[in-house]
Amino acid sequence: MLTINNINRHGFTKSACIPNFDNDLYIVTSNYSYSEVPEPIRLYNMEGYKIKEINYKNNQTYFIDIYHDKKSDIKYIVTGNLGFVRTYDYTNDCKYHRYNDDENEYEHYKVIIFDNSEIIKIIAAGKDGQVLIWDFHSTELLKKIKVNEFNYDNLYGICLWNKELLFVGCGNCLKVVDIENEKVVNSLIGHSNNILTIKTVIHPLYGECIISQELYSGQIKLWINKTNKMKYIIGELYEKLKFY
Repeated sequence: MLTINNINRHGFTKSACIPNFDNDLYIVTSNYSYSEVPEPIRLYNMEGYKIKEINYKNNQTYFIDIYHDKKSDIKYIVTGNLGFVRTYDYTNDCKYHRYNDDENEYEHYKVIIFDNSEIIKIIAAGKDGQVLIWDFHSTELLKKIKVNEFNYDNLYGICLWNKELLFVGCGNCLKVVDIENEKVVNSLIGHSNNILTIKTVIHPLYGECIISQELYSGQIKLWINKTNKMKYIIGELYEKLKFY
């Protein structure tokens, strides 16, 4: 459908997203560079024309996404960077907040927003086997959850299952974290390499499930909720018994 060449002059485009701003789709890109000053966030229309640049200094960006605060009707660009997470108020065209942990400079590979509570929370995965949670609007660091005892293990993928449980890719293991009690309650083994991406999907047979993708081979696995699976099996048996 579309190819945009030479988005960045150097480095890598490690992350991009396609937001809907006022019923128009755009492509938002990022930049990470080992040796050069990172290039700006760039917005392209769906015809491939650059329409805007957002210039943040020294933003080595691993992850970029969009969050829409429906209460205030403000759209934000959210980036996971080397040493901090940052938000940009796209609606009012200005910087918003910077979120960091003074004790460590983490590489934030994934950021998600949880707004199903009184406090909107920004959750980030990073280095040293920890998940960090801030208040989105006040920037207060609410929690630091140690997911893995090995500090050299990077956390690349995170995904909320509900308001209580967080799935975290920890090496080749998928860990289930109780956010409120700040502890790992289950570990799922199935991958050979580091888990990079975790998402929830609605499966036509098994309902809400988790999919995860690993490094190198890119293998994707489907994790089925046992309760949903049993409901499907019981439903199938019921349909068959109706004909006897």
